Amino acid sequence: MPGQDEMVRIIGGPTTLIDTFAERLGSSNIRTGALVTEISEDGPESITIRLDSGEMITARRVIVAAPLRVVATTIRMPWAPPSLIKVMRETPTWMSSHAKAVVLYDRPFWRDTGLSGRIASRTGPLVEVHDHTCAEMKPAALFGFVGWSPEQRQSSPTQLKQEILDQLSDCLGKAAANPLKLVIQDWATNPRIVNELDLTQPGSHPNVGPDNLREQYLDGRVQFAVSEVSERSPGLIEGALAIGERAAIDFLRTVL
Repeated sequence: MPGQDEMVRIIGGPTTLIDTFAERLGSSNIRTGALVTEISEDGPESITIRLDSGEMITARRVIVAAPLRVVATTIRMPWAPPSLIKVMRETPTWMSSHAKAVVLYDRPFWRDTGLSGRIASRTGPLVEVHDHTCAEMKPAALFGFVGWSPEQRQSSPTQLKQEILDQLSDCLGKAAANPLKLVIQDWATNPRIVNELDLTQPGSHPNVGPDNLREQYLDGRVQFAVSEVSERSPGLIEGALAIGERAAIDFLRTVL
C-alpha cells in the first residue's frame, strides 16, 4: 500500500498513552460516562459545564475533545458564533460511519510463509488488513476496516463475521478460520461518535479546517482539541496527538 512507509506503532497500543496519562492525573480527577449538554460562561473567570443529570461543574478553562458535529448538535454553547457552529457541522468526523474488525490468534502463523498480513481488497468485507501483533508476539492479531455499509453490517452481523474469516483464510491460509476471538467495533452505532450528517452524506476525509476551529473563545478559556481541528493529519491519530500537544502547551502557558 503506497504512502504507508515509515509508519510506527506504539508498544502496547494507544491504550498505553491513555493509561499513562490517567495514572498521572489520578482516578479522582477523571469522570467517565458523564454526558455534557451545555458549556456556558459564568462570569469573567469561570465556565459552567452542565451534565445530562442536571449536575453543574465549574471550571476556569475547558478543552473540548469530541467530534465537532456531535458537539454542534448535542451541546448548547450560547457564546459560540454562528460561523463556528456552521463550520463544525460541515466538518466530517473521519471513520465515524465505519467499522473495524480485530481477529486474535495464538501466534502470527502467516509470517511462517513470509506473508506480511497486509491485505488490500475490493471483493472481501475487509477492504484493508494489517498485522496488529504486539511486540511480545502473543497474542497475534490482525485488524481490518470493514467495507460493508452500516445498514448491511447491522442487519447481518453473523454473516459478516463468517465472511471475514473466509476472506482471511483465502488470503493467509486455513489457520485463519479458527481465531481465538473476533471482535467488530462499529462506530456507526455510537451516537457520541456519529450523527445523521455522517450517516447520510458521502464519507470524505476532512481537509484542514478553517482557522476559527483553532481559535480560543471566551478570552482563551475554551478551545477545541479534536483530531479534525488539527492542521496536520486532520482526522487521524497523528492529528489528535498534534492538536492535543498544542492545546496542552497553550494551557500550560496560561497557568504557569
